[in-house]
Amino acid sequence: MASKTIKTMGVTPITNTIYYGNVNEEKGLWVGERKDVTDIAIASVFEWFMNQMDGKEEFGISYPDVPGFKLKMTRDEVKNGK
Repeated sequence: MASKTIKTMGVTPITNTIYYGNVNEEKGLWVGERKDVTDIAIASVFEWFMNQMDGKEEFGISYPDVPGFKLKMTRDEVKNGK
């Protein structure tokens, strides 16, 4: 029986690159072609954070599978480009 593959995104620990492609669900390994989506993924998450911060100085988020760790974005006014 052929192994099931799923389309997903993931980060490679060695290069810290975000890829989109097929992963063997059973083995958890990339199969076939994968595409580097690092820049677009980071831009999308940044935009998402900015939308969450609408009218706030700070926004934080945490995930249950990462205990003791919280991502936080703050808004600081930039004066004269610095």
